[in-house]
Amino acid sequence: MKTLIFWLALLLFGFQLAEAQSNWQSLAGGTSHWLTSFYADTAAGLLYVGGDFEKAGGMNVYGIATWDGQSWGKVGNGTGDTNCVYGCMGIRAMAKFNGDLFGGGPYYIMDGIPGHSYFNRWDGQRWDTCGNPESMVIPIEMNGELFGVGVFNYISGKPVKKIAKWNGSSWDRFTDSIPFSDVSATVGCASYYQGQYYFGGNFENGNYHELVAWNDGQWNDLGGGVRGDATVNALTEYKDLLFVGGYFSSSAGNIATNIMAWDGNNWIDPFPGVYYTGQIRDMQVIRGVLYIVGTHQVFDGSTWQGDYEVAKYDGSTFCSFGGKGLEANCIGGLRGKLYVGMKQIVQGTTINYCAKWLGGDSTDICISQPVRTQDRSAPAPRVTLAPNPAQSHITLTLPQGSAVADLQIHDVAGRLVVPTQPYRAGEQVDVAALPAGLYFVEVRMRGRVEVLKMIKE
Repeated sequence: MKTLIFWLALLLFGFQLAEAQSNWQSLAGGTSHWLTSFYADTAAGLLYVGGDFEKAGGMNVYGIATWDGQSWGKVGNGTGDTNCVYGCMGIRAMAKFNGDLFGGGPYYIMDGIPGHSYFNRWDGQRWDTCGNPESMVIPIEMNGELFGVGVFNYISGKPVKKIAKWNGSSWDRFTDSIPFSDVSATVGCASYYQGQYYFGGNFENGNYHELVAWNDGQWNDLGGGVRGDATVNALTEYKDLLFVGGYFSSSAGNIATNIMAWDGNNWIDPFPGVYYTGQIRDMQVIRGVLYIVGTHQVFDGSTWQGDYEVAKYDGSTFCSFGGKGLEANCIGGLRGKLYVGMKQIVQGTTINYCAKWLGGDSTDICISQPVRTQDRSAPAPRVTLAPNPAQSHITLTLPQGSAVADLQIHDVAGRLVVPTQPYRAGEQVDVAALPAGLYFVEVRMRGRVEVLKMIKE
């Protein structure tokens, strides 16, 4: 009997160890400081890694390195900053165009050569300066062209404001009409979607708020852009929608928690069951799946679970994975492997800022979140609430054929602030006593659960 107990205890102990084991693996010693970007060169089989690090795998690389799946490599002498007290000022963003790698960042020297500041081109052998911009340029390849965006107003002495286009040897203005009146306005991301160029960042000018589109000589404000001390960090097309991520609380009057989708005419909340408590830091489509980096919670049908940092979305299911509290920064993929820039130690495993995901398809939590489309000929039945933002009362509109539901309200910490109560269509719900902030209204009917976001003023 004692022998049986011993083996059962050993089996249980082994199971617990397996459960506790991290699915993240460090890349041959990792880097000496934070990562800020990945670029996958699939043709060459190389993952370019940029960030504020001096070393990768113990080797001096200064702000940029390559990973071939087994070992680290140098890209020339990198930014050449040997005074890395708190980390080098390295590459922030990368793009490949006409066979060359373009990289931008807040560095002052590249490859040990003074004057190669903020933006450079790597031809496989050496770094070369590109236009001597007055500040960092973020390279973006879209629609077969290379663009540069940032906070700059001049490149090589020419007035090239916020958005520039590469002509093969120098930068030109994208257009004479630029909706950025503030010299400190920043454009940080761009995408080509449905025949229009989209630009996001941190800027305001009249009706333009952090997000604009350009088509046929005109700017489009996308219903007023996004609001709430806002910034747009990432634009990614997926499943015929343009996903917009950053730090914002509303879009065209719709409640938003740092992520929304644009269908070309309307704003859509793609993940009603997800609450991003922190800003979206990165979004990438890798092998047909949208990966999102940002602190978030997921509603599992009864409570809010989190905080998670890394998630994936395949068009029907939203899944968080990798564990809680990862403090992830950026994401990339190469040869079917997923890589994430994150903090130094994860789940007891020393990562040193750069990790490979070993967990395959394993996830922590998944919820069904089908892509929502604006099909006006056959609208999907759903619950709505008004007014939103609310001050004293809200009223729910239930789907046709539904007259009664169960309702409860949670705060952002998952606490139940309005206990479960029956709700009849057209009734008012008193929310006057709730402090100002974001809440989640949970409605249960016919075995279905819907969660709506509500702002209390």
